[in-house]
Amino acid sequence: MMLAEVPGLLREAAAWLGAIGIVTAGVTAIFTRKPFRWLWRRVVSDPFADWTQRQVGEAVAASDTAHLVEYHLGPNHGTKAMHARIAALEFRALMGAIHEVDDDMEDDA
Repeated sequence: MMLAEVPGLLREAAAWLGAIGIVTAGVTAIFTRKPFRWLWRRVVSDPFADWTQRQVGEAVAASDTAHLVEYHLGPNHGTKAMHARIAALEFRALMGAIHEVDDDMEDDA
């Protein structure tokens, strides 16, 4: 006779988690092999990426701030990306500061 027995529900949950883990490991082992990578991309990865792009695109287009998102995200419709605009702004500020130093040095001479 056992003093402490594991409840049936806990045993069943452990069995399901173990089975899911084994299946996941098997699928991962198969699809990480070079001959099967294209199949993973074609069947799972690319369709999922396309679906998420459509969902996000529809949500952004339907929002009241669509024009702001479009403006800040960049290459959409000819706008520069935000990081490119910031880099250009920093460069102009740096060049302006260098110009001011040059002007001050000419005034001192």
